[in-house]
Amino acid sequence: MFESIRNHQRLLQFLLLLLIFPAFAFFGLSGYDNFFSADDDVAVVAEKPISAQEFENARRSQIDNMRRILGDQIDPAMFDNPAARKQILEGLIDQRLLAVTAQSNRLTVADSAVRTAIQQIPGITNESGAFDFERYKTILAAQGLNEAQFEASVRADLALQLLPESIAQTAFTPALVATRVAGLNGQKRTIRTKAYNTEDFIKQVELADGAARKYYDENPQGFQSAEAATINYLVLDEATLANAVELTDAEVEKYYQDNERRFGQTEQRRARHILIEVPAGAADADKTAALDKAQALVKRLRDGESFEELAKSESDDPGSANAGGDLGYFDRSTMTEAFAEAAFALQKDEISEPVETEFGVHIIQVTEIKPESVKPLAEVRDEIEQTLRSQKARSEYLEQADIFNNTVYEQPDSLAPAAEKLGLKVQELQDYRRVATPDLAPDSPLLNPKVARAIFDESTRTSGMNTEAIDTGNNVLVAARVLEYRPAKLQEFAQVEAQAEAIVRAKRAAELAAEAGKADLEKLNNGDTVEGFGDEQTVSRATGGLSASAMDKVFELPADNLPARTGVAGGTPAYQLIEVVKVEDLDAEALKTAAESAASNQSGFEGQQALQAWLTSVKEKTPIERFEDRIISPDAAAQHGG
Repeated sequence: MFESIRNHQRLLQFLLLLLIFPAFAFFGLSGYDNFFSADDDVAVVAEKPISAQEFENARRSQIDNMRRILGDQIDPAMFDNPAARKQILEGLIDQRLLAVTAQSNRLTVADSAVRTAIQQIPGITNESGAFDFERYKTILAAQGLNEAQFEASVRADLALQLLPESIAQTAFTPALVATRVAGLNGQKRTIRTKAYNTEDFIKQVELADGAARKYYDENPQGFQSAEAATINYLVLDEATLANAVELTDAEVEKYYQDNERRFGQTEQRRARHILIEVPAGAADADKTAALDKAQALVKRLRDGESFEELAKSESDDPGSANAGGDLGYFDRSTMTEAFAEAAFALQKDEISEPVETEFGVHIIQVTEIKPESVKPLAEVRDEIEQTLRSQKARSEYLEQADIFNNTVYEQPDSLAPAAEKLGLKVQELQDYRRVATPDLAPDSPLLNPKVARAIFDESTRTSGMNTEAIDTGNNVLVAARVLEYRPAKLQEFAQVEAQAEAIVRAKRAAELAAEAGKADLEKLNNGDTVEGFGDEQTVSRATGGLSASAMDKVFELPADNLPARTGVAGGTPAYQLIEVVKVEDLDAEALKTAAESAASNQSGFEGQQALQAWLTSVKEKTPIERFEDRIISPDAAAQHGG
């Protein structure tokens, strides 16, 4: 049941994060050929185009992924420079090469592999660990998908995974290397540390006359005021329009009646099975043996033996055997035709005759039946209202977007006419900055880099005219005009004298802290005693425990001449004195286990390198045309010297 996907899941997830952008999902291998127009292609790989829309989807997806990992601290501008855009394009090219190769080699994925992959998705199993079809449908519906669409996307993604997996499996790590790496990572060192903090030396600092002024003159970039502007702005937002939509009971009831099937549930059955696996192309004798075994099991079951216990001991399906063969709820479309026909012909608790499918021979028992039903209106009212509000808001937004665009352009000296026509409010912001405007909500459209570029464009900030309507995504339009522009400039020394003095004082205090730490290190090495060490702690390369630079220093010390000492300057604290008092290596058994893990991890890393080497080789042999001028915005190019 596609065990290789499960065994190499971590490696594949990493590879897919680098190579397979979500733009692929839901279109499949062939969908790329016809979905986008060729007029805005950013690249062509083996006659397969990559459109500008695909590129933009991938860029936005990368920003969204990083935002989920790093939170609101992520700056979208990181992905809006020529180097970042080229990297995204290369990722899409790599993706397309995999798709083309998979298609040309007719890589296919069995239904069982698709089912197994879906069953492993978090959140779609019930409390007993069995697949919950209702929960599955609900999750898909929330994403606007049906089962066929999602299962097609899973099949396509699995097909793409086959190729990088097979390449990655060519890598291996020699046992000697794995043992050496495991030994280094597993070694533990017991240490004592003493911190020399900047603040402890502040009072000892005596600044020379003019030190703060000298620092100010030598570091003017640190005393610049932020480039800022006072602006008026106007926002047209589909989500806001949706919140204002009013619905009648009659509208909700009509939608429910017109879409009754959408709220229905086809007949579902919960069943368990025992699989006697028959490999593809098996000899007739093997097929007969499987059938005979299945018949014998049917007899044992009908004689009263426990289905769950027999499934655990006899079933060849690793996905359900441990659960007593339980497959959870499913409808006819979920299973292969022969299995579904047999399952839906059974009465509750009835045990089937052996059923042959492409996976082998099954014995099926239906344990529960959910008849076809339709959810009552009260249960789906919120969902219907959300759908209707969204539909009405989308229609209203499209109409108002035209008015918004035209009015801010045709009457460029004020935002008031557009606001009056659309019932919007012109807002004012006193301290809008090109970067990191304070006090804005994380999802404010004013944080979009396109808005900042438009506002601080020379023509906008000098003319006092409206910007054009700026699409910030998610059906949000913004227009703005500059009331007052304040360029970045060097602040007068008198304004920042205290700041400059504090910086110089802190720098000198850090130097004094480091000098004191180095003096104590010399004392220890000369056999003297130094007070002030903290409690002993244990660190290792695997678990960390200190800063990266401190860890490097600790493990550079010889292990055969203890105690051994070192010091680390810079950062917090300003200086750290470290003494290694004990070194522990892994015992033989632990080293063996760690070496096996290290071999797997190292092979994964080398597998990634092998995949990159393969991609490089294929790129050299494949006709690839790049249109980089179509992916680099003029603003980004100018800002980065492009």
